[in-house]
Amino acid sequence: MRCVTKDVIQTGLGCHIGHKPVCILLYADDIVILAPSWYAQQCLLKKSCYLLLEFWDSLSIRRTVEARNLSLQIQIGQEGY
Repeated sequence: MRCVTKDVIQTGLGCHIGHKPVCILLYADDIVILAPSWYAQQCLLKKSCYLLLEFWDSLSIRRTVEARNLSLQIQIGQEGY
């Protein structure tokens, strides 16, 4: 998961405290995306979902129904905004 958080932080989007990025927080099986605007939040969410799907594929885990639904939601979100 460090590779996912690292890549999300490198986008430069999201909230910062001082000079420290706090755009993504992970705890157990929860992920929190923090952004100053809806557009930045949408960008971070799409990037996070894309990276998580890549991460799951790299582990050779068969995509579950949830992953397929997540991918479908991302595609629908791109058309809506």
